[in-house]
Amino acid sequence: MDLLDLKSENISWENVRRILQLNSELCLSNSEHSTNIEDQFANSEITNKILKLFKEQLLNDRALLREQKQVSTCAKYAPRINSSLDRRTRFAHKLATELFPPEENTSSDGSMTDEKRVVRSYIRYQRLLSKLSAAYKEQEEEKEKLHKSFKQARLNEHKGLWCSLKIGHYHHKF
Repeated sequence: MDLLDLKSENISWENVRRILQLNSELCLSNSEHSTNIEDQFANSEITNKILKLFKEQLLNDRALLREQKQVSTCAKYAPRINSSLDRRTRFAHKLATELFPPEENTSSDGSMTDEKRVVRSYIRYQRLLSKLSAAYKEQEEEKEKLHKSFKQARLNEHKGLWCSLKIGHYHHKF
């Protein structure tokens, strides 16, 4: 089985990011034989598979967010524009233009330059990551709040509260 032949819901996004970083380091170490690390990294099969995984999951998470359902950790680990990884590899820039093709960005009067269209893709990408990260953080805070409520009910031996929390949690899951 190929390392990256996984469904996006079955993977650790933290590990995918690590693989991406290791791949960039490998390309950097091989760059003495090549003229441009960016080209070598961009043409790597691993890079293209990771790009596809991130793109699919971010689009899926955007749909889940619209439906007010739980999102994955993908946005938390997705490379940011101008991060250290992106400055070396331009991966976040490429992902942004894959998610939001510049030709889809238009102005009301149609006078937008190509450069502005690309910049708009980057802005839309950063906004998406921001929204998804905030939603994920909110999910985690809600889980922590529920966990603390269970813990408090158990510590105070408040069986009625514990049972009502359990029933509410059971119904909330489904």
